[in-house]
Amino acid sequence: MWWMWALACSPSPDSPGSTPDSTVDSAEPTAALVVSPAAHDFGEVAVGCEETVALTLTSVGEAAVELEWLEVRGDAAFDTKDAPTFPHTLEPLESLAVSVSYTPSGPLAEAAVLALDTSAGPTEVPLSGAGVFEEERSQSWEVGDQSKATVLVHVNEALIPGYKGLFSKRFEAALPDYFQALLDHGAEFRVAFLWDVAGVVHGAHPYIDESFTPQQATDAVLDMIEGGAEDIDNDRAFTTLLAGLERNQDWLFEDETWADSRLSLMSFTNDTEQSGGSATTYGTTARSYKEDASDVVFHAIGGPLPDGCLNAEPFALFKEAVDATGGHFLSVCEEDWSGHMTQLAAGTVVGSEVFTLTGTPYVPSIEVSVDETVQDAGWTFDDDRNAVVFDEESQPARGSTVRIDYLASGSCG
Repeated sequence: MWWMWALACSPSPDSPGSTPDSTVDSAEPTAALVVSPAAHDFGEVAVGCEETVALTLTSVGEAAVELEWLEVRGDAAFDTKDAPTFPHTLEPLESLAVSVSYTPSGPLAEAAVLALDTSAGPTEVPLSGAGVFEEERSQSWEVGDQSKATVLVHVNEALIPGYKGLFSKRFEAALPDYFQALLDHGAEFRVAFLWDVAGVVHGAHPYIDESFTPQQATDAVLDMIEGGAEDIDNDRAFTTLLAGLERNQDWLFEDETWADSRLSLMSFTNDTEQSGGSATTYGTTARSYKEDASDVVFHAIGGPLPDGCLNAEPFALFKEAVDATGGHFLSVCEEDWSGHMTQLAAGTVVGSEVFTLTGTPYVPSIEVSVDETVQDAGWTFDDDRNAVVFDEESQPARGSTVRIDYLASGSCG
């Protein structure tokens, strides 16, 4: 039985000495993507404000991830910022940050998804948020005859065009809105801008009045402050404005037809007040120039309290004068100053059919009353001016009290 012996002694295909017929292929490297956070709820955000979140995209597989595109699908209140150029490659363990913003379109819940198409497969990141109007506000005015308006404005170096900073660009862009708002009010006005601590009005015009178009007025303002572009760092608002009152008495006070004009003293600055001394003392001195002390009002576009913001210090001392005279104190940190300018124009003029609101209103919530009687008609809300405007035939009478109640979006930040 030799053949049985030969079969028994032949090596098995699975024995160590055997040679397999084929080898097993190793697995291909795979791509994988993780997004953190995997979903985001912005929560309640004041209408008119913007919140952002940074989403981190990380390649966690053995192969690179190819990002073909990404987009936001859903409510238009959500958007992407600093998105990469597509296609974009993420090598293994490499990350990429993509910011998503939420700017509520109204007082409602909103949702969307950030959709990504990648070599690791499609991915969706759920997004949600809710817009809110969180503050109840009430503003009142006693209607008088429309007065003339005289205005002196101190600016520091951050507002001068040669400075080439954020604030000078915002200032210049919004100047036409200020003068257009003054013209819309229909009052006579005289306005001058100061950078010189001695109170000198530089440029070709001693002041700007209603004979200027908004663009001509803007050019005149820039001419008034252009001379301060070199080596000027004037953060002494009180000192400058009081010097301006003393030096410009001819057009401010000596013309009797302007004796009852409202005098507005303003400062546009990103620095703290450096005049020193007491805000009360400066206010008393300023009011001494007018027979009726209530005709003097301080206003400001400055750093908000208590901490200011990026590139702006809190304008604390000057705010005391603003609060004491019932003026407007507006944040220099806002990117768009158009609303600031229309509010300042309204604070410059007394007795008008235009009533400017201090907050961004939820328009359906606006309730207008004249002498405690709710007015269901005869007025409209002007979004550009952020103001309630009475129709010509419905203007409240002199001596009446206008009250406007509304829900406002509150402060951003």
